[in-house]
Amino acid sequence: MKAGEKRRYRRRRIANSLRKGFVAILLGALLSAQCVPVDSVSEDGADLLRAQFLLTGFSGVCARLSMNGVDNYRAELVSTPGSLCSNLGRFGSENYAEALAHVKVKAQRALKIIEQQGQQAVCPVTIARLQGYLGDPTLSFSDGIFVDETTWNSLSLRYEIYDDNYKARMSSRLTAAGLSSEDISTLMPGNYSQFLEVDALQVVVNVASSQGEGTCYSSGTEDSFLTLIDPGFVAFNSSGTASGPKRLYSISCNYGPAAASELCDSEFTIF
Repeated sequence: MKAGEKRRYRRRRIANSLRKGFVAILLGALLSAQCVPVDSVSEDGADLLRAQFLLTGFSGVCARLSMNGVDNYRAELVSTPGSLCSNLGRFGSENYAEALAHVKVKAQRALKIIEQQGQQAVCPVTIARLQGYLGDPTLSFSDGIFVDETTWNSLSLRYEIYDDNYKARMSSRLTAAGLSSEDISTLMPGNYSQFLEVDALQVVVNVASSQGEGTCYSSGTEDSFLTLIDPGFVAFNSSGTASGPKRLYSISCNYGPAAASELCDSEFTIF
């Protein structure tokens, strides 16, 4: 091998080594950001996450498309990095038992947000229920936080990444949430770390509702707490009070020939 070829070969080896190290660092940061320990992800899963990151990175809005019935679908859009737009990314695993363990992570986040917002005194039943998840995640089934294994296995799901075209697809829902045409045109995905707080707050609301503890959190008081997280939020069925740009965290709609309500303006994937 000539001297010039040797130098080029060494440079390629160094570049490849740096690239692998960079991806490994990003993977560690990615998993840490969603509170999924690296050790809990299988080697195959880690490889898949690396591939997802290289393909989608941290851009876009993640749509979770599910089938409600024949010709009836639901699109749930969340401010989640494209690299986490899958069961693996959302729950740390494609395996049901391992994904179910993610309920504990959600419970910990929800308990933390109750503490941060000083609601402990009015949430004793909700706190006890969330603490119960840590020992038995299956308690979450009846609270609408996770699904049982039969439902998990029967779900028809698609995960897709959307850029600005999600605004047109969700236009009617965004309008129903109180956004003007200008708000919609300037809408940007929310910060992922703040999305985790929004998601945790929704867990608290769901559990408080299922346990009949309206003094803790209810849909009527939810917006005021979302405003503390981000005054420009767009989540669920409402939007924030900030006069500046709005930021999408979570919104959903139904679509398809048999969908009776909450139609998306233009259809997502039909499968």
